[in-house]
Amino acid sequence: MASGANSKIIMNKETLTVEKDEDGTIIYRNADGQRHNPNGPAVVKYDGYKAYYINGKLHNPNGPAIVDTDGIKYHYINGQLHNENGPAIVWADGSKFYWINSKPLTEAEFKTWQTQQSAPLHNETLTIHGIKYKLTAI
Repeated sequence: MASGANSKIIMNKETLTVEKDEDGTIIYRNADGQRHNPNGPAVVKYDGYKAYYINGKLHNPNGPAIVDTDGIKYHYINGQLHNENGPAIVWADGSKFYWINSKPLTEAEFKTWQTQQSAPLHNETLTIHGIKYKLTAI
């Protein structure tokens, strides 16, 4: 593909436009012009930077949505910093930061959140004598 050129490819019955700029950055876009690639990163830079987008939002349910060239990894779901399985940000030096739905948590808060999510009736609503109660794991 020539520098600055656009091309169209069809993936999973949707048309994606692929752009490549003079620096070698490749960007996949959906029909609405949003960064989008359901089969891999939507942005790939010449230096190895990768970012995964779905319909214009950072999103990768299978790993980090941003892999930066300095080794930092960022996990996003639907445009929010989020990782239910561990830290949402991991620095190259091993520092870890926990986020759920773009809310920062300490590691202890994150572990409590994980435990609550696995409780069988957590966040369920129960009605007793016409009064609604929201169940919370403790």
